[in-house]
Amino acid sequence: MQLRIWRHDMRNPQTPLDAPRLTIPHVVLQSSMGAHISPCGRFLAACVACLSPKPDLDDPRPQRVIYELRIYSLEKNTFGLVLESGAIRDAHCLTSIQFSPTSHHMVLAYGAQHGPVRRNYVIDGDERVTVHTILEIYTVPGLKIVKVLPCAVDRVVAACFHPSVGGGLLYATSLVLKYAEYYASVCFNFTYFLDKSGD
Repeated sequence: MQLRIWRHDMRNPQTPLDAPRLTIPHVVLQSSMGAHISPCGRFLAACVACLSPKPDLDDPRPQRVIYELRIYSLEKNTFGLVLESGAIRDAHCLTSIQFSPTSHHMVLAYGAQHGPVRRNYVIDGDERVTVHTILEIYTVPGLKIVKVLPCAVDRVVAACFHPSVGGGLLYATSLVLKYAEYYASVCFNFTYFLDKSGD
């Protein structure tokens, strides 16, 4: 899928769109929350499919498709440049990419159980439980993971930060809306939740 950005004149909204100012090919969009413009207006985040580099040009094997989380510049002098990128797995499960109100963090939400790479086995008495990642919190800049929320049953359909700085984040499964309280730049408490399953 292609993601395109056009110049838009808010004073004259009926003006036909000109050629797109930016076109990003091979964007992975599983939902309308699969790409996000930061609240500061300086960044665009999206997941992009690309080919892995070939270490040997004479290698006959086909290149692998890899997925990258990319941050593009929306500032005038660097518009469209990739400022940062990092490989992510299980892009086909990605349902949300959202910046925090300060644009210093991003949440990635996953809507399906991932492959074996992301699964761990937890012993609960005599029972073996398979868990998978449902949320990841990244720093911006740096794209370092500072918090991971694992779960055995939840599949997140959407996630977003509260619009007030320090207000936490919400994520929704098919049955429950949950609240994660924000304490510090790398500390999230995921124990609080609002059960909406009866609605």
